[in-house]
Amino acid sequence: MKVEETGSTATQTSDGQMVPQRRENIGAMGQIAAEMRATAASTKAEARAQKETETREALAAVEPEAVAKTCEACSGVYQREDTFLRHFTNGACEKKQTRAREAKASQAERKPAAVLVKERRAAKQLAERHAVSAGEIDVQHFEFKSPEDGRAMMLSDASGAMVVSEVHHERKLLATLVLPGYIVSRVTDAGLDVTDAMSAHPLMDLALLSSAARPISVTFAKPLAPMPMRGFARKRFCKPTHVKRTAIQEDFLRSYCATYETNRSEPRSQVVYDAMRKKFGELALDPDTQRPILMSETAIFNWLKARYTAKKTAAVEVAVAAGMAAAIAREPEQTQDPTEGSGSDESDGRE
Repeated sequence: MKVEETGSTATQTSDGQMVPQRRENIGAMGQIAAEMRATAASTKAEARAQKETETREALAAVEPEAVAKTCEACSGVYQREDTFLRHFTNGACEKKQTRAREAKASQAERKPAAVLVKERRAAKQLAERHAVSAGEIDVQHFEFKSPEDGRAMMLSDASGAMVVSEVHHERKLLATLVLPGYIVSRVTDAGLDVTDAMSAHPLMDLALLSSAARPISVTFAKPLAPMPMRGFARKRFCKPTHVKRTAIQEDFLRSYCATYETNRSEPRSQVVYDAMRKKFGELALDPDTQRPILMSETAIFNWLKARYTAKKTAAVEVAVAAGMAAAIAREPEQTQDPTEGSGSDESDGRE
């Protein structure tokens, strides 16, 4: 056998006829197989391209060449001559012209935004009144049995309706049942319906005269949801805006966490939320912003997480500063001249 780099070949060692045979090694056989696959793939690609060319030529011989034409009357664009001529006979040209004229007319007759908003608000208030009379809207009943309840509610006349403008949170039952924006739909005094003869200020005066012996029953209707403008989903924010914490909230969170961490680890958000609700209650308002003091558990968790991150970052910075200061302090010792001590030893030896 004659061994080569890519394989081996049998050699003839005796007289007589011989059929030459060759054995390729694994690397050569793999290379040959790869070349055969590449050749087969290129052959298929050439056959596919030739078939596509033949199909394209056959279609071009049957179909007319595409020539874009634009109609000056209706501004329609057509790719072939037959479709361009057909749109005159089937009425498509006249329909497009009619739609274009109607679109221009509606755009010219469009109302200003202020007028449109005013009409929508009027229609909404009218729908609320009809819904209240038909019983199709949610209502809330409350009986005024003390002058304190009457002083805790402020009303205003808005577009012919009595609307709750303010509710004091000292009267918790009234504040939880009646919210600002509710509409007074019915007033009953000693079993008599006096709604028609009532307005905002007379009703507040009547509520001040209420007592346990003379309860004033008032029915409030919840307002309908605001009507969204056209395209509101594309104009609103995808994420809620960040609400800043007030000074009262910041002072409570810092003082409570500092006191809690004297003997224990960092508090959880549920513990801080319970303590905050126990101290301020659920209806307490901030005197500056008029927003509830009680924060949600999620907001407290985010504050605790930011506080932990800030403390961790500060600790890392302090450690880095201490390491740099120690390295700077060691530099004068390393830069001292090493020959100072050897000179003194030599002089001592000479003496």
